[in-house]
Amino acid sequence: MLNKTIVPYHQIWTPDTYLYNSETLERKKTESMMNAIVETGYWANDSRGARVQLMFPAIYKLSCAMNVQWFPYDSQNCTFIISSWTHDKASIDYWATYPLVNLKNMARNDEWEVLGFEFERVEVRLSKPSVNKVPY
Repeated sequence: MLNKTIVPYHQIWTPDTYLYNSETLERKKTESMMNAIVETGYWANDSRGARVQLMFPAIYKLSCAMNVQWFPYDSQNCTFIISSWTHDKASIDYWATYPLVNLKNMARNDEWEVLGFEFERVEVRLSKPSVNKVPY
């Protein structure tokens, strides 16, 4: 019995997921490379259904305030918010599969080095229903 397959994103419904404080996102270019893993017969919290995992490479540009008073021995923390514009937490629940991010494909910078990138799920309430805040 087949209960897990990979399909192109345009063959299933996908949420309108956005990075709130991004400078730019080339959504059409990102979507053209996106696929999804659809797993049926998925059991969670004693209910039966399906699990959909989106897989897509994305290039985001975001800005964060920096305190360089102790440069070059400073450390920075930048927070970004991932959420849907039209759906609340009851409809779409965002969470990272892995807490750490592979830094191999991160663009290099001559001014600083990114030593780590870690997801932490924190729910915040904005002017709309709860969203997931993912700081790194």
